[in-house]
Amino acid sequence: QTFTLKVRTDDDLDDGDRVTLRVEFEDEEDTENTNIEDDRSSNDEDVRITITDSPDPAEPGDEVTYRINIENMDDRAITIDATAFLDDNMLFLTGSNDADLDGDEVQWDDLRIEGDATRTLTLTTRASYSLDDGDTIRLRVEAGDDEDTETTEIE
Repeated sequence: QTFTLKVRTDDDLDDGDRVTLRVEFEDEEDTENTNIEDDRSSNDEDVRITITDSPDPAEPGDEVTYRINIENMDDRAITIDATAFLDDNMLFLTGSNDADLDGDEVQWDDLRIEGDATRTLTLTTRASYSLDDGDTIRLRVEAGDDEDTETTEIE
């Protein structure tokens, strides 16, 4: 007799992990190993980014907080990196989820987002004191296959 077994792997498995199936029947035993391969790089992840800022408009020297929403449009969990590119007239103050500042970029590594779910990051900056009424500052964020930009008016 032939039996067919269909197995769905756990979403927590990563590229390179191994799944082992062991079957015993009477005095017989067989083991089958399967290596997990994920051929989708983080740049292929189907995500949508939206950014909001507060306050807007802001004044020179104000703290401006950005809420960055990364929505996983896929039905499976993903792990993704995100990068925020700071305007020359912004000073990084804080970032949620272990944000890491590298020059004018803020990096979030290995963010896990469940299927059909949204992960919210926060980033707080200070608008330069040298800005004038009518100037703007911009924050651009990239993750997966999407990017978004938020412009904050200075008054």
